[in-house]
Amino acid sequence: MKTNKISISELSLFIESQNISITSISLYKESQTSIDYIVNFDYLVRLSEKPLPEEKILTILANYSSTPHILLSGYFNINSYNTYITIMDYIKGNELYQMIQNLDESEQFNVGNHLGHYLQQLHNIKDSYYDIGHYIPVIPRYKGSWKSGHIKYTDWIKENLFQFKYEDNIKAFLEKAIQYVYDHIDALDFQTGPVLLHNDLHPKNIIINQNHLSGIIDWECAQFGERDFELTHLFHWSEYPMEDGHNFPLLIKQVIKSYQAIYIIPNLDQRLTIYQIQHELFQMILHSGNVTKLRLQRIQGWLDGNISKLINSFQLAKI
Repeated sequence: MKTNKISISELSLFIESQNISITSISLYKESQTSIDYIVNFDYLVRLSEKPLPEEKILTILANYSSTPHILLSGYFNINSYNTYITIMDYIKGNELYQMIQNLDESEQFNVGNHLGHYLQQLHNIKDSYYDIGHYIPVIPRYKGSWKSGHIKYTDWIKENLFQFKYEDNIKAFLEKAIQYVYDHIDALDFQTGPVLLHNDLHPKNIIINQNHLSGIIDWECAQFGERDFELTHLFHWSEYPMEDGHNFPLLIKQVIKSYQAIYIIPNLDQRLTIYQIQHELFQMILHSGNVTKLRLQRIQGWLDGNISKLINSFQLAKI
């Protein structure tokens, strides 16, 4: 990417030309599409070759708290390169994933409560069309129902998944997982209409500061869907954390308790199980059909009712 040819000193001169005095600047992260710098621990400065999808979403969320706000964006010429630069707020704090073990029960309830109210506010942003898929819309701007969209999505998963060759027992197991989706697809009959979803809401994208919710970052996967789809990654990361002790059922319980519009959705356990199975199979397609023992264990856990067990443990009264 051409933007990696811009030195920190050249970038610093540009930032100061925007009336921002620099006391510190450091590389934050680099991807195939962008390079991020942290300035004064107050600003995130992103360099890319073109506007990223996240910018459109952050513009929509300009008046929302706990969300990065864009201060400046556009094409600028630096070192003879026409570079797209975005300057936004830097959300101070630490990833929930890093801190979850240090939060006591009341602190988890507090973060979960704030997160539930935040999602309730976010989901007030509505659209007329669904985006069907995980991370990216496999079926964008879908005009049909949530259920029919997920039938098409599952058909797409099945067609693309079985382009790869599997041992007979693995193929039979994957077919069983897909059949669960078809058998329980009526659980998706209930819908209230497309709302804006972060769509990648996991504990590395939830930032807390002094044991309180500070903000939500990384909005590049945002799309429109049903409210409960937002819980996909929270349940996934809690049930199957990358490290022991990094799960957070108490926090999820409080998210749902403070956002009853999700909890009263009929057949919530079946719906979330469908999303989890689709997610695992979609990931297999992204990884060229690669089968891992851990992924098969996760699929089996979803089929065994892990979602139902967790929801039933919450013991929340429906209104």
